Amino acid sequence: MKVSKSTIQDVKRAFEHGKNTFSFMDHLSGEWIYFIDPETMEEVKSLYRDSDNCSLYGVFCRILKLK
Repeated sequence: MKVSKSTIQDVKRAFEHGKNTFSFMDHLSGEWIYFIDPETMEEVKSLYRDSDNCSLYGVFCRILKLK
């Protein structure tokens, strides 16, 4: 999966922001993914369309694991 550095940074920032904003259960439900900018969402959606049997949330989680 080829992901731009800016998308990786944006997804990680959104995840951290979600940890500080939502309750534990809301954070686990994936509400944090909506804290990204529109360009990042377009890149993630493109990765989702190209992925094999993965949910949109799953793509976000994969990106979180990237360095």
